[in-house]
Amino acid sequence: MTKQRSILVPAPSTVIFQNGIVHPDLWLWDAWTVKDGDVLRLYTLAINKVDAQGRNTSPKTRNDYPFHIRHFVSADKGESWRDLGVFFAPSQDGDGGYSRNIWSGSMHRVKSRHFIYGFTGIRELGEARPFLQAVYLANTETPLELAAPPHTALSCPLRDYDLIRKHGYYLGPRETLGSAQGEEGGPILAWRDPFVYAESDDVFEVFWAAKVRPTEGAVAHATVRRVGTGFEINTLHPPMTLPDGNLFTQAEVPKVYKDGRTGLYFLLISACTRISEMQPESEVAKDLRLYVGPTFRGPWSGAFADGRSMIEGVDFLFGGTIEEVDTSMGRLKLLSAYTEYHSDALQLTIAPLRTVCIDPALPSNVQMLEQPATVG
Repeated sequence: MTKQRSILVPAPSTVIFQNGIVHPDLWLWDAWTVKDGDVLRLYTLAINKVDAQGRNTSPKTRNDYPFHIRHFVSADKGESWRDLGVFFAPSQDGDGGYSRNIWSGSMHRVKSRHFIYGFTGIRELGEARPFLQAVYLANTETPLELAAPPHTALSCPLRDYDLIRKHGYYLGPRETLGSAQGEEGGPILAWRDPFVYAESDDVFEVFWAAKVRPTEGAVAHATVRRVGTGFEINTLHPPMTLPDGNLFTQAEVPKVYKDGRTGLYFLLISACTRISEMQPESEVAKDLRLYVGPTFRGPWSGAFADGRSMIEGVDFLFGGTIEEVDTSMGRLKLLSAYTEYHSDALQLTIAPLRTVCIDPALPSNVQMLEQPATVG
């Protein structure tokens, strides 16, 4: 990890992107969307392919630079995209928790046509601790820009260290939170990628990436309420572990969806086996995993007929989002980014929409889950 370099944010491209987004000026990764009337809005992490000194950037050097969140819009359900430019970038606003960088999140539209935006903030603590994350929520009147960023984090491992650990989550030693060296033999701190799910306009369930052990990822869950112009955690629930969580070290960018036909819930995560930021890419596996359960807390089972969770046939995809679940037809539509493991031409680009086949009857083991998960 080298000292952060300056980088410019390019103006919106005039290209109309078809069958995914291969941007001429930007590396793109992670994807989250929101339906807004007749249009679909897509947000991704992005950096310029050239820094402010004219040096080429690359997937390997992206953490040397501050990211920004890029905004694209589609009027044909994701078949083509138009670049609307930057939505949000790091700043010194608020408590300083997003002064170094910003990472992935989500956008949720409430019935009033206002939006709730979640994102991960990275605090500036020097080169030895570049990964101190915190979870933020903000109200926004428009999906075009985050004009009024939040003043303080919804949840911060540094501020809320004892509370987080009390509820069963793993955090490394307080004095090394955010270390570039990872946590006690495991990968870097995980307290990131908030996803807002709501079945009403008054109560919000927020899920994000966390850990229960140094090398075991989990999904954090909090019930959140509005307080004035901001948000406050009403209940931080115990971590949601996954039935095959021993197969990966990080459960990133979680997203929860409800199937209106069956009433069942789907959980999508991006799973990674990374232990150290210094590992060669050849040692790291990344995949998308899908789970199903009777409540938005599970308990979760692999969403395929044999109980497995890995989505097959989607090589090089990571940081995805589900655009549509149709259990009657046994399929879902997936929008995701290509990883750095793809070809030079397609790495860190947005892939075309992909149809994934699921069992229309759903796995038989879900029907055995008669008792809802305990919350609290």
